[in-house]
Amino acid sequence: MTVQLCETIVGTAVRDIRHGFEIALADGPDIQAYRALRRRAFCDELGLFERSDTDEHDDTATVLVARLRGRVVGGVRLYEVTPGWWHGGRLVVAGDQRGAAGTGSALVAAACAQAEAVGALRFEAAVLPGNAALFARLGWDVVRSVQVGGRAHILVGWARRRVPAPPRWSPATTSRPPCHQPGVTS
Repeated sequence: MTVQLCETIVGTAVRDIRHGFEIALADGPDIQAYRALRRRAFCDELGLFERSDTDEHDDTATVLVARLRGRVVGGVRLYEVTPGWWHGGRLVVAGDQRGAAGTGSALVAAACAQAEAVGALRFEAAVLPGNAALFARLGWDVVRSVQVGGRAHILVGWARRRVPAPPRWSPATTSRPPCHQPGVTS
């Protein structure tokens, strides 16, 4: 499911038939529902923020939401930090959907697919230590420990699978080595 999701999410909603939810780019009402989920999780449950977790990235971030029978049950945002460097964050799943349904994993996979679709060369996220294992299972690498809002987080990076290794030089492919300078002999 996760691999298929990464390959097909961009530009359309993707349904997880087994669990009944779909993941799609958020519109206005979806964004409001996603922000309400964030407030409950990050402010009320975890106490990471006092009244609101809204920040300067919310107005420009791309938001993906998971819907179950029309109800937003999860979401994630991603935004460009600098050209080619994207950051994902504020991954949230409604309390009654956490665990077995795979909503969080599907949202992470969808965020990876979206990052790839917009040409991200680097995609990172700062996650709570308890969520680092989920990201590791999904192929993310631990980068380092960081502080977010005065709380310990783990910075994780997604290794894009599509960036090919540079071709190796061989006499069969070209008559000159890669750093050949005309008129200079070794």
